Amino acid sequence: MGRCQRAREWKRFLPLLLLLFAGSVGIVGCQNLHRSNDVLLVLREQGQPEQIYWIETVHPGDDIQISWTHSIEKSTWMDTLTVAPDGQLVLTETRFRSFGAGMPYDTEGTVTYEDGYIVLRGLQQRIHAYQWVHSQFVQHTVRWNGKVVVQPNDIPHHRRVELVSYDMFH
Repeated sequence: MGRCQRAREWKRFLPLLLLLFAGSVGIVGCQNLHRSNDVLLVLREQGQPEQIYWIETVHPGDDIQISWTHSIEKSTWMDTLTVAPDGQLVLTETRFRSFGAGMPYDTEGTVTYEDGYIVLRGLQQRIHAYQWVHSQFVQHTVRWNGKVVVQPNDIPHHRRVELVSYDMFH
């Protein structure tokens, strides 16, 4: 077999070799991601999973804060979610200015009064999805570790949205 013929034989297997190489790199990369406990956080329209407004790889311990202006009181309310080690979202804190009808009166955690806010802290309410009807009028805003990532006008007015987490390997 001549040199040119051997080269042609080799080229025939090149796509297969590239595919095997890419697959092995992917497997090693996936194992590294799995060890880091990365979680995919997705803000999407309810019932329309393909309509995504924000997506980010987050890590256990990261905080997500959703704030809005209460439509009756005209004061800011804030919920803080924390990414648990297993990737699930956990409501850990909520802040609001007044306490009235519809609010829980016996809850876990501690209640304090700070800077004009009633703060429920130490909550451990695991949630599958944090859902709301997005309103540009009430200034729904999403922060990730203190940084604004979704502003009120980033999502069309009056859309049903949800924030969900996906542990990419479980």
